[in-house]
Amino acid sequence: MGYKLAGFHHLGGVEIDNKMAKIYQTNHSPEYFYHEDIRDFNTRTDLPEELYELDILDGSPPCSAFSMS
Repeated sequence: MGYKLAGFHHLGGVEIDNKMAKIYQTNHSPEYFYHEDIRDFNTRTDLPEELYELDILDGSPPCSAFSMS
């Protein structure tokens, strides 16, 4: 939420958990959202060009309250 409050635009997101994916999409309305395992996302070759032209890329660890790891 901090990026949003600072005026940044959420271009995309990746989330495997159904509940967290819905919350993320509701809170940020990203143009591109991938509901899948990050390991599968990392092998994609069909990403839009604008996802390669980012000002900030933020990767967050799994939320300990929900993670099965």
